[in-house]
Amino acid sequence: MGSQGISIGTSLVYSALGLSVVFSALVALALVIILFSKIVKKTGIETAEAGAKTQGTAGGAAAAEGNGEDLSLLAAIIAAVTEDARQHKESVVVTSIREIR
Repeated sequence: MGSQGISIGTSLVYSALGLSVVFSALVALALVIILFSKIVKKTGIETAEAGAKTQGTAGGAAAAEGNGEDLSLLAAIIAAVTEDARQHKESVVVTSIREIR
């Protein structure tokens, strides 16, 4: 029983040091994300993807309104199809929905 522990003051310093390291790493990560988002916006990579998303959303809404379908039913159908095909939901463009009997 000859081991001595660290004092409360030392343990508080260690805790503060650990918290400051984690917090500074999170701040650095946030700055890197902001920097990369600005780079992507300036290069125009995002515009092609945003156009495809807008087209998919508009096409899906038009298909639902044109066929008299409920939007929640449309969402469920798109979710089922994309899950089955293992595709990302933004990569699917719905042009029309019709019932097969």
